[in-house]
Amino acid sequence: MKLRASTWLWISLALIVAFALSPLAPAIGAGEFGASMGCRVDEAGVHPCLVLGSDVGGLLNTMFVMGWLMFLTLPLAGIAGLIWLGFAVWILFFRRRRV
Repeated sequence: MKLRASTWLWISLALIVAFALSPLAPAIGAGEFGASMGCRVDEAGVHPCLVLGSDVGGLLNTMFVMGWLMFLTLPLAGIAGLIWLGFAVWILFFRRRRV
């Protein structure tokens, strides 16, 4: 099955947005899981959090701090978005002239 160029554009845009927002999932997940278990989760340091007899405070802290990766993924996704926009304009305007 051969996909059209516009389909590839939308798929690539979705991948760029997913890449930009990917650090949010572990950060929000760690915060919500910690809150549901009654544990303190923040950037200040590792706080003990016992779940089924195991301390998962270090894991929750690492996952929560992964939200800071957005300072890297957002600019990279912005650059990728500009490149994507260039391809979209090229496909929309210049390829339609040939048809």
